[in-house]
Amino acid sequence: MLPFFVLGTNHIFRVTQPFVTGPPGRTGAADTTIFDLMVFGAPWGRWWGGPRQLAANGCCGTELGEVEFGPSIGFVNNSMKTTSFGLFMQSYFSLAGKDNAADVGVINLQPIFSHQLGGGRSISMGSSKLV
Repeated sequence: MLPFFVLGTNHIFRVTQPFVTGPPGRTGAADTTIFDLMVFGAPWGRWWGGPRQLAANGCCGTELGEVEFGPSIGFVNNSMKTTSFGLFMQSYFSLAGKDNAADVGVINLQPIFSHQLGGGRSISMGSSKLV
């Protein structure tokens, strides 16, 4: 993740390049995901939004064969001293791709929860995916 500042707005830019290991013929670089989120402060926490794209550049049977694009939006409420909570939504839908590739329509919801237990310890929640 790369935070940066442009035209008075904070951004978070991330490129994800997964590498899939599997049976012979299905091991290699998967499709690349890119997002650029604009971050805005609020009295209760932060919220962000921006585009997300999946490039159909994978190889070795790991690629989806589709160029996907969609909006991302999220928020985190950190108004409580020891607890933060929020939600991050990434959606992507088929834009172009191979004729034999299945169309894609995915909404990925990542719940955000963190509670400070004290003594440098905390508990937090992971993510889930809705298709």
